[in-house]
Amino acid sequence: MAQVEKETGVKVRWVPWEGRPEGVSFLDRTPEEAREILAKHKAVGARYGVDLIFPWKKCRTRLAHQATLFARDHGRMEEFRDAVYEARYQQDLDIGDPGILVSIGERVGLDAAALREALDVETYEGELDELRRRGEERGVTGISTYVMDGKTYWGSDSTDEVLEAIANRGRPST
Repeated sequence: MAQVEKETGVKVRWVPWEGRPEGVSFLDRTPEEAREILAKHKAVGARYGVDLIFPWKKCRTRLAHQATLFARDHGRMEEFRDAVYEARYQQDLDIGDPGILVSIGERVGLDAAALREALDVETYEGELDELRRRGEERGVTGISTYVMDGKTYWGSDSTDEVLEAIANRGRPST
């Protein structure tokens, strides 16, 4: 997202996507499958200067997404979102744990007690459900996904496709 914004000046609107909501089972990976996935993710991460690990902890992301919406409403969304990604994909922390989320929130300048309260009562549950419903209507099935001009770009690294589409905006098609 940052690369798209930096290279094009186009503002990307981040929207949460809960990949494994309650009722959707986790995928079991063999060590070989995990190594293959890690190799792909490491290649993508290297492109952006990030060293990724394969997160072995299975965790639900519902509260992490709700906490990110809270951070958005308190002017700290990007910092919080990035810290959550780091916790998950560089430290293998359980980002479904409210204590970890509150700790991350404190670190980026959020009010810990207010964040804890929002998580306890699931203040953002309805918004998260609505965003998922709208994503499903647009054909979103996973991350990362970009939707631009009615077209969906999906894949672990669809950035080049999005950059090309932005560059070609307004050009006559051949």
